[in-house]
Amino acid sequence: MDLKLLVLWAITGGGLSAVIMMIIWSPDPPPPPEILGRFVGIGVSGILGGLVGGFLTRALLEGSDPMPGLVVAAAVGLFFSASASIFSGGRGRAVH
Repeated sequence: MDLKLLVLWAITGGGLSAVIMMIIWSPDPPPPPEILGRFVGIGVSGILGGLVGGFLTRALLEGSDPMPGLVVAAAVGLFFSASASIFSGGRGRAVH
């Protein structure tokens, strides 16, 4: 496996997870002690999702074209980071 391809899959998944964080938290970001843990968790899940998606596509298609792996890495990274952001969400305080 080429290291450049692994880095590309990781950057794709991690980049999309950062976009998810900006879209979800732009109106009202979490408090400072909470945001670091959520940022790291969602970023790592996006990177892992990108790697998993790229590996699965590479194993199933066995082709030399990296584009399907990149698209699936983006989709799986997006799915992993979105599910991590949803599941890390309901721990805040209610505003009365």
